[in-house]
Amino acid sequence: TAVRLGRYMMEEIVGLPAGQTDTGLNGSIGSIARGRYTNPLVQTIPAYLLVVSGQWTVLWALFGGANQLLAALALLTGTVWIANWDETKQLATTGVPMALMVTITILGLSWLVFYENLYSNLYLHFTGALEEPLAAEALASSAVQAVLGVVLITLALMLVRIGYQNIREVRYDADRTTAEPSDD
Repeated sequence: TAVRLGRYMMEEIVGLPAGQTDTGLNGSIGSIARGRYTNPLVQTIPAYLLVVSGQWTVLWALFGGANQLLAALALLTGTVWIANWDETKQLATTGVPMALMVTITILGLSWLVFYENLYSNLYLHFTGALEEPLAAEALASSAVQAVLGVVLITLALMLVRIGYQNIREVRYDADRTTAEPSDD
């Protein structure tokens, strides 16, 4: 069930028109990402690498980071809604906690990605500075964790940027015309 839900989410992200299917065997990246046969592999191989490496417990740090970023996203949504609702409302009640939560979470994810995985595991392994070299599974797991962490950081920064642009547009754009709220 989890792989099926993941496949549906990936199809939404990369854009598969409703009612159409893709086998994923065309060879293009988009086709592989939304393919009925290839998409489950894209999801399960990184998970398998985390489990066989014995480093699956480290995944909890990534899960915690993703969870905190979801909470920050909820605060960002509230802040943008308040900014769009009434210009006289103060944004500090949701904006400050959101900024703190995003900052601390991004710093934690950056530590996990750049120090614990890229430097401590990958860089020190390939320069021969580790007393015992890491197994291939541990190296692959570190690479997967680093990629997932970078994706989380990038998405968080993009969402904060979009939210900030929206607030700036609403609050500081002199040419703004008042309009009725929509369902968007």
